[in-house]
Amino acid sequence: MQKLKIMVDTNVLISMYVFPSALMSIAFEVIFSNDVILSEYITSEFHNVINKKFSAKSDKAEEFLGRLKCTVIDTPDKDILGDISVRDVKDNLVLASAISADVDVLISGDRDFESVNIKRPEILKIAEFMNKYLPKGK
Repeated sequence: MQKLKIMVDTNVLISMYVFPSALMSIAFEVIFSNDVILSEYITSEFHNVINKKFSAKSDKAEEFLGRLKCTVIDTPDKDILGDISVRDVKDNLVLASAISADVDVLISGDRDFESVNIKRPEILKIAEFMNKYLPKGK
């Protein structure tokens, strides 16, 4: 199977870092066996949330991000969205990043993306991504 271009939203990164589990490990392995792209906005938001809500884990957060096999892009202007918008305006920067990077899939647990109706990128929750893209036999 051809590698997908995937953007992982902040909430997914936080779940993988803060709440490791066997299921998250498998999801992590499958997601990061593809071409993963993050934006500077996502990495900055990751640090802000970790520092604010999970400060006991903040000392290893940069190490966690550094181990990820991914490309980090500049965050584009949200104006590239045109008439498209996300219910939570802060998420417009995530969607703009995904569209700008021309990713196949945006993985997010954020319900604010449920109202976004676009063909590309495909917006999926972790479980939806795993059901659709987990290699057979895993």
